[in-house]
Amino acid sequence: MKKIIFLIAALAMGKIQAQTCEGNDPGETAGATSCVTFTYDGSSTQYTTVRAADGNVWMQQNLGSSQVATSATDAASYGDYFQWGRWQDGHEKSNSAIGTDVNPNNPMGLGTANNTFIPTWWNAGNTTDTWEAANPTAVSETNGCDPCKAALGNGWRIPTEAEWTAVIEAENITNVESGFTSNLKLAVAGYRGSSGNFSFVGQRGYYWNSNVSATLNNYGRNLYFSNAVMNPNAGAPRLQAHPIRCIKGQSTVQPLPSNLTIAVLGGAPTVIITNGGTLQLLATITPSNASQQVIWSITSGSELATISNTGLVTATANGTITVQAVSTEAPGVFNSITITIANQVVTPTAVEISTENNADAIINTNEGTLQLNAAVVPSGANQNVTWSITSGNELASVDGNGLVTAIANGTITVQAVSTVDTTLTDTIEIIITGQYVAPTSIEVTVQDNLSPFIITAGGTLQLESAILPAEANQAVTWSVSAGNGLATIDENGLVTAIADGVVILQATSNDDVTLLDTIEVTIINQDIASAAPYCQAVVDYDVEPISLVQFAGISNATNPEVNATASYENFTSITGSVEKGQTYPLTVEGNTSGLFTHDIRVFIDWNQDNSFDMATEYYLTSLENTTGTDGVQATLNITVPENALTGTTRLRVTKDMWNVYEEGEFEACTNAYYGQIEDYSLNVSEPVAGLNDNNTIAFKVFPNPTNGIVNIDSAAEVVLAEVYNLTGQRVATSSQASIDLSSAAAGMYIIKLEFAGGSTATHKILKSN
Repeated sequence: MKKIIFLIAALAMGKIQAQTCEGNDPGETAGATSCVTFTYDGSSTQYTTVRAADGNVWMQQNLGSSQVATSATDAASYGDYFQWGRWQDGHEKSNSAIGTDVNPNNPMGLGTANNTFIPTWWNAGNTTDTWEAANPTAVSETNGCDPCKAALGNGWRIPTEAEWTAVIEAENITNVESGFTSNLKLAVAGYRGSSGNFSFVGQRGYYWNSNVSATLNNYGRNLYFSNAVMNPNAGAPRLQAHPIRCIKGQSTVQPLPSNLTIAVLGGAPTVIITNGGTLQLLATITPSNASQQVIWSITSGSELATISNTGLVTATANGTITVQAVSTEAPGVFNSITITIANQVVTPTAVEISTENNADAIINTNEGTLQLNAAVVPSGANQNVTWSITSGNELASVDGNGLVTAIANGTITVQAVSTVDTTLTDTIEIIITGQYVAPTSIEVTVQDNLSPFIITAGGTLQLESAILPAEANQAVTWSVSAGNGLATIDENGLVTAIADGVVILQATSNDDVTLLDTIEVTIINQDIASAAPYCQAVVDYDVEPISLVQFAGISNATNPEVNATASYENFTSITGSVEKGQTYPLTVEGNTSGLFTHDIRVFIDWNQDNSFDMATEYYLTSLENTTGTDGVQATLNITVPENALTGTTRLRVTKDMWNVYEEGEFEACTNAYYGQIEDYSLNVSEPVAGLNDNNTIAFKVFPNPTNGIVNIDSAAEVVLAEVYNLTGQRVATSSQASIDLSSAAAGMYIIKLEFAGGSTATHKILKSN
C-alpha cells in the first residue's frame, strides 16, 4: 500500500512540475514562491523564486543546482562554483580541470572557450573592477560578465553586499539551520580553493556578491556563514569559486569615490593664532552619491595639534602641520591641507613613555636592549627627562637616553621624570626573558610522584627532570644508563617497558653535560605468557584487583585501583615455603568495586603436573563489599598434602565475581568475569626433624624474607619463638611476638612457635643479607 501511495504522489508531483511556468514574480507576502524558466548549460531549466523578508525577489536555489535545498547539506542544491568576475563557461562545474594563466589575466583573456579553473585568476585587478556585464561579449578588462544577467536577463543579477546584509537581517539568519529554514533555503556548499580542492563542504556557506574589496585589488566580497559566524561583509580572493544566488531588481551598488577636496568651515584662513584655538575642516567627495566618510589624520606636525574624527583641529604648540583626509571606501582617494599655528603657550602637562617603533615591552635575547622614548605633553614643551629603574635594579640598567640593557630574567619598572616639573612622571613595565642562567644541579623524579615501577606488560612511566636554578635551560637528554634491553626512553622522558628487571635511566643537562641524575625503575609482568607451562587465564571485563596475598612467607601488596593493573600478574619470582603435612593460613584482600561478592579461588599444583586438579588442588573462600584497602579479608587454612611432591610448584589466586554458573563449572583456566589472577611460586619441602608440631593456630610471620626483626601476628599469644638452621641448631630465641635475626647469616631458617594453651607451629623464613 505504501508503494502505491508513493507512486501516486510521485505521478502527481511530476504532473505539477510539468505545468508551464508563467515566470511571474511571487506575491508580495514574504515566503510567496513562483518560478522562472531560462536556458542554462544548453538546456531549458525551471527554478523556484521566492519573495524574501526584505521585499526582494530572489532565486530560492543556487545557480546550477538541480533543486531547492531539502536540508542545509543537500548536495543537489549546491549548484555550480564560480570564480569572481567569471560566467558560465564550464569552469564553474565542480569537476572542471585545473588550468593555467590566461593573457590578459582578466575577463578579456577568457573569451568563451576557456572552461578550466584558473588558480591565479584576476590577481592583478583594481578595487574599481565590476562584475556587471550582461553577457560575455560585453566584458572589459575591468568588468566581468554577471552570470545571473547572462542566464536569466529580465532584471536578474548578482546581489550587492548591501542586499545580502539586508536580507540576512530581515530573515533573521544567524547560523546554518536558520539559513536553511529561511525563505532563501541557503545550503552550506563550502568553496573551491586555489588548489582546486573543496573546503568546508557541508559545514559553511559562501556566496559571492557583486562588490569588490575596497582595499585588496585581488579580492571580491562575499557572504560567509557557519554555526559560529554570520558575516555578509566578508571577502575572499577572486580565484576562489563560490556558489551564486540571483536577485531580481534595480542594482543598488554605490559608486566609488573618485575625488576629494578639503576646505575650512566658513572659508576661514588656514591659521590658528589663539592659544589652544581650533579650526574646523570639511571634506567633500565626488561623485556626490558616493560615500562621504573619511579618516582624518595629521601627517606632519602631530606634536603641534590634535584632530578629531570629524576634522576639528586643536592647536597645542607653534609650527606648521599637514592634515590629510582619506576616503574610507577608496583609500587611493585623499587630499591634504597645511595649517599654520602661532601664539601657543606651552606648559608641560604629562610625560608619556613608549618603545621605539612601538615594539613590545619585552627583552628576550641574552643581554638584549630596548630603546624607550619619553614624550612631554604637549610636544612644544621642554622634552628633557631623567630615566631611572624604580623596580628590578638587579635585572637591568637604563642610560640617560632611555636605553634599557637586560641583565637577568624578570620584570622591571622604568620611570621618566620631566626635568621642568618633577611631579610629571610616567612608568613602563618591561618583561625580560632569555637571559642565560647557568645550570647548577638536576633531579629526576616520576611524574605525579608515582612509584618507580612498571607492572603492566609494555607499560610506560613518565619521568620528569628539574634543573636548578629554575631560570636555567630545562632541556635534557634522556638515556638508558644501565639495563639496555629492559626498557626504552624517548626524548620526553617516557619509559616503555620491554623485559623484567631494574633499569637505570639518566637525564643529562643539554647546557652542561657534567650535570646529570639517574633513577632506578623496576619492571615486572612483561611476559604474560610466562604462566606457561600452566594454562593462562585473564579477565573478561574490568580488572577489580587483588590488593594483598599473604601465604607461607608470601606477603605481596599491589595497587587496589580498578583497571590500574594487568588482569593477569605473574609474581612467580615471589616464593613461599611450605612443609608437607603442615597447615598455613592464607589471607587475601581486594577491591570488589561495590556491594558485590567475589570468589577467592586458590589452586596449588601439589603433584607438579603443570595443571590444577579441581578435586585435590582447589581451595575456595570469598570477599564482599570491600575497597581492598579497608582491612576486609578473605582467609582460609591450607594443609600441605603428605603426598605433595617436594620442590618448586605453582600457586594461583583467582579473584572473580561470577554469578551465573555454579561452583562445579570452574577450573583454574577459566577467565574471571570481573577480578584478577595472580601466580606465585611455592617451595615444598619435607618436614625438618623434630619440628613437625601440629599447627592449629592461624598466624603470619613477616617480613619474609627479612634482614633483621621478624614479627609474628597470630590468633593466640606467642609464649616462645625459636629459630633453627637447617641442621637443627638453634640460632635465636624470644618470649615475645618478634625475634631478632640481625646477626644470623643469610639463608633459610625454621621458626618454631609455642602459643598459649600449648599449641605449636613451625614456619620457614629466609634471612637476606
